[in-house]
Amino acid sequence: MRGQGHWGDALPDETLSRDEAKRVLRRLWTMLTPWRGGIARAALVVTVQVGALIAGPSLVRYGIDRGLARGDAGALDLAVGLYLVLALAGLVLGRAVTRMVARLGESFLRHLRAHVFRHLMGLSMEFFEKEKTGRLVARMTSDIDELQELVSQGLVLMV
Repeated sequence: MRGQGHWGDALPDETLSRDEAKRVLRRLWTMLTPWRGGIARAALVVTVQVGALIAGPSLVRYGIDRGLARGDAGALDLAVGLYLVLALAGLVLGRAVTRMVARLGESFLRHLRAHVFRHLMGLSMEFFEKEKTGRLVARMTSDIDELQELVSQGLVLMV
């Protein structure tokens, strides 16, 4: 064991150092090359969605200042109409982002599973004589399940 965790539980030997974590993230970024365009599109849709949601309070201010304070019914109608359009756009764009991120994540995980499986199948018999096969498979399954959890819930919540 390397040491104690934040809550006092022992950290496993597989805990990465800062340099190892940086290398893993660089490899991950390289592996994401085929999905970078989709990631950029999802980021663009998120930006537009946030813009639509942030514009709401400004429209309320406009409606109050121009519509109610000055008695201009047209300005109030415009503010209400635009607010409804932007709220609907925010809802639709939010749904689109969720679907885009889920689709990208699932596609990446499918590729990663196939890549790991091909790698394991390419290892020599001597390797499997030295290593515990059950531990390898359990670790592979566990790590990919954790990535699945991150993709299915974590990334969508983060976005």
